[in-house]
Amino acid sequence: MESCLYLPRGLSDGVFMRSTTRITTALAFICFLSTLAIAADSNDGMNVAPGYFSLPGSGPADLSSMETQSPALPPRASHEPPMQMTKGEKWHYYLNATYGLRSYAFSLAGAAINQALDEVPEWGQGIEGYSKRFGSGFGQKAIENSAQLGLINLFHEDPRYFASNRSGIIRRALYAAEQGFVAHKDSGSTRIGYTRFISKITGVLISRQWYPESDRTTGKYIGAIAVSIATGAAKNLLNEFWPDVKRMLRR
Repeated sequence: MESCLYLPRGLSDGVFMRSTTRITTALAFICFLSTLAIAADSNDGMNVAPGYFSLPGSGPADLSSMETQSPALPPRASHEPPMQMTKGEKWHYYLNATYGLRSYAFSLAGAAINQALDEVPEWGQGIEGYSKRFGSGFGQKAIENSAQLGLINLFHEDPRYFASNRSGIIRRALYAAEQGFVAHKDSGSTRIGYTRFISKITGVLISRQWYPESDRTTGKYIGAIAVSIATGAAKNLLNEFWPDVKRMLRR
């Protein structure tokens, strides 16, 4: 029976279902793994988030110890604007977000998900297949973050995540999801996050060039971009709820 849905050229029903499965699996697995992994980096007496997660009203991160902590989270009622990041701080933020230990942990987890789903069957299984998937995922992230670094400096944007002042799980979750489509300017104003989309699309377009030809179809490109956006949403959710998770872990 033919599907009643119109799918772009190269995006079969099977590919669509695999992409959907991959997105939901990535969201669930990344949130779960990150919570467990980051718990080990908690700092006693401080309400902190992961090193490359920056929170509102806290000013520039302590770049000398950015791998292990970020500034304390202020009360949610506070609307004090954050201090503007310098180009040097944005550079350190980029280095940590791309080459920090947690970045490697995310890439290892992503490669494990792709291995389990047998993404790119031509790469096979075993250590060789896993290393190819890890290298590919890490390479895509490095390209995406490099593109974003240039764009945020060009358009004077702040790459940090700013936690909401909303109450309620649903409202805060919706806010976190919205941040994937919003860019915060150095001046404190916001606008549509064009630079986020450009950098994600750039990462996918370039990284797909080392994939087999069968994985360079329109459907595969669309699926890869969707996964990249979903992964960003998962990290935003972790940013938003990490202080609450940390308090629960301390009980």
